Amino acid sequence: MSIPDEEWRVLSQQVTPSADIFIQSILEQRNSLVAEEKTQRTGASFKSSLSKTAQEACAIVDRTRRHKQENVWVH
Repeated sequence: MSIPDEEWRVLSQQVTPSADIFIQSILEQRNSLVAEEKTQRTGASFKSSLSKTAQEACAIVDRTRRHKQENVWVH
């Protein structure tokens, strides 16, 4: 089971740099891997070549899908 990005964000803010360097390192590596994965997705180059209007439309669709996933299709 994976932890949603928002929960990771909250957890990473609760871990102070002086608390545990190992945990902080893992969180930083995770963020780096997530960012790298986003650039390698199948549609990443396609989305980056879209016009500004088309990119805004994609962002709207992404937000709608995320909202639907989090609020409509809740088990």
